[in-house]
Amino acid sequence: MCNSILIKFTPCLTLFLIFSMHLLQLCLILTILFVGLSLTTFLPSPPHIAIIMDGNSRFHKSNTNTKLSPHSHLQHYKGASTTISLITHITQSKRFDSLTHLTLFALSDENLTKRTPLELGGIRSVLQLKLSEILSQNNNSNKKSLLDEWSDCGVRVKFVGAREGSMGDFLGPDIIEQLDRVESRVASHPTSRQPLTVNICLGYSGRSEILRAGERANERAEMATTTHTHY
Repeated sequence: MCNSILIKFTPCLTLFLIFSMHLLQLCLILTILFVGLSLTTFLPSPPHIAIIMDGNSRFHKSNTNTKLSPHSHLQHYKGASTTISLITHITQSKRFDSLTHLTLFALSDENLTKRTPLELGGIRSVLQLKLSEILSQNNNSNKKSLLDEWSDCGVRVKFVGAREGSMGDFLGPDIIEQLDRVESRVASHPTSRQPLTVNICLGYSGRSEILRAGERANERAEMATTTHTHY
């Protein structure tokens, strides 16, 4: 008799245990999400955020049904537009009031060697077009240019590595002149947030950075050895 009752209740007990385990897992996940959201909401943003911007082509292929040729630069145009929107969003969001530096790794030296001349020409055209949009004044005199809005929010833009080596040759004097004009704008100092320096890195290289770090470490070791010898 007892055995038959136990057999009847065993499936119910199993289902109850399975349900309880899933419920506990759900509660744990919700707790982690709540704690994470609370931390991101109430904790101040870090003073410096760096973003490696990569995958324009891969993102476009995975988010659209349009099949682009390898030489199409629509994805690069969208990537540049997203960059501008990101900077604008950060300047207008109170969550990033304590942010003082934003570094965007945009176009590496390796990007220049992996692409065809036609595709490189498209990237160069996108850069020139977007810089013109940033520098241009809106036809409506009551509305400020994008660069004026950034300046009023305390933003100053710097282009790092754009004038040296192969990147300088790729950009040419006309685009470099546009970069100089963007950099020459001195940001105002609003009371609502910290001044923000946006570093846009061009012509960087992971291999070069590793070599440079090795050279610096070697120089420091030599200096330490020399100092020790003198003593």
